Amino acid sequence: MMQPALSVRTPSVPGARSPNVRIRAQSAVRGLLAAGVALLVVTTVGAASAQNLAPETFADLAAKVTPAVVNISSTQQVSGGDAQDLPFQFPPGSPFEQFFHNFKNHKGGSVTALGSG
Repeated sequence: MMQPALSVRTPSVPGARSPNVRIRAQSAVRGLLAAGVALLVVTTVGAASAQNLAPETFADLAAKVTPAVVNISSTQQVSGGDAQDLPFQFPPGSPFEQFFHNFKNHKGGSVTALGSG
């Protein structure tokens, strides 16, 4: 045997809202709140990206980033060591022999290094 579905009816009172109207009103308020938050996020992101636009000229860019650029230099006095034979042999007159000759016969002196960042 089938039982009939129960339905609950609230008595009709003049000026009273039905539950469906209340739910719709809450949904509308939530929707407006969500739209407001979305608008706030979009305007904030838009303002932030407007500040990050590329400068019009290279001079503008250079003026903006110049305080962040540093030059580093160091000078060190080194003493010459004993002349050592290299652990490998190059053919006489090769460019490698000329290049490594300076390392082999280093007498000491001032060594300078430069850098920037």
